[in-house]
Amino acid sequence: MIELYISSTIHTSTRELAKIIKAECQISQNTSVVKNGTIETGYHIQLFDFNRKEFKEKVWKPLQNLLGIRCGFVREEDHYMGCTNNWPSVFVPSRCAANPDDGFSLATKTPHPCLESV
Repeated sequence: MIELYISSTIHTSTRELAKIIKAECQISQNTSVVKNGTIETGYHIQLFDFNRKEFKEKVWKPLQNLLGIRCGFVREEDHYMGCTNNWPSVFVPSRCAANPDDGFSLATKTPHPCLESV
């Protein structure tokens, strides 16, 4: 499962988000307050049985076009947790020669050995 947390000053319904994502998902709406005090509509999107290699084209770009977002927080099971823009093998090349599709081990909550010097 892939979990995505995003927020935007542009409000839309969870139903509209589901239409553009076109994947098996669950979407919850919330309210977020960012550093400067701006209140935004937030969304927690859970994608089930979804290939991360399709995330950028099938999920991120449609959301970016609709909501004007530049980044979000993503968690992919035991593989990665952090900013969408730093997601290895999705938004940036992986720096790990041993396993180019992995960058973070959530099971141990430590960076993958290849990323320790990053």
